[in-house]
Amino acid sequence: MRSSREALSTSMMLEERRACVLVLLPGLGDSPERFTEHGFAEAAGQSSAPCDVLALDSHFGYYRDGVLVERVVEEVLLPLRGRYQRLWLVGVSLGGYGAALIADARPELVDGVVLISPFLGVPREVRPFIERIEAAGGLSKYPGPFASRGHPRRHFMEVEPLWSWLAGRARGEAGPRLVIASGAADGFSWKHRVVGAGLDPQDVVQLEGGHTWETFAALWREVAAACPWKG
Repeated sequence: MRSSREALSTSMMLEERRACVLVLLPGLGDSPERFTEHGFAEAAGQSSAPCDVLALDSHFGYYRDGVLVERVVEEVLLPLRGRYQRLWLVGVSLGGYGAALIADARPELVDGVVLISPFLGVPREVRPFIERIEAAGGLSKYPGPFASRGHPRRHFMEVEPLWSWLAGRARGEAGPRLVIASGAADGFSWKHRVVGAGLDPQDVVQLEGGHTWETFAALWREVAAACPWKG
């Protein structure tokens, strides 16, 4: 298991100093090269508002040790904010969870977030919570209470802070725009549907497919074609 004390390596796929930059966070066990292999940079470059793309090697060690937000903010987002007009986070699977945590913690640094088939909490913890959301009439109407943040090593078990942020997006509160994309046969899709039901339909993408990179890439092409980061 790699340590979170090592330098957070990055890979700039396109560096043409465009007006926007997309910071990509991979899933569990994935390297940033997976984004290159599946054409993420090309799709971003061909959109109606082309963006530079920076992929992170944000491996599980950063999540395990509870330092992901701090490291990404200090080493990536703060330096980029002075160079680009718009900054969006794009997270795949576990990277979607990380992107949401970062946007929640430092909304002033992030203009938007794309969650592609995101991990949104351990199922046994999330199911009872989603039942309460549905009983309240949907994510935008869920009033809480939301749990305070505990020990960072237990954050996977403490789903309410994450879902509090998602509820804020659904209510249209000030903060980064949220786009969610998912495959219909994805094992996490029951959670994604709850989030998507509370968002503007233009910010929800669903295609056939499961929790695979082929599906992630197809979803990304749809998102990039819609170009939600266009100023």
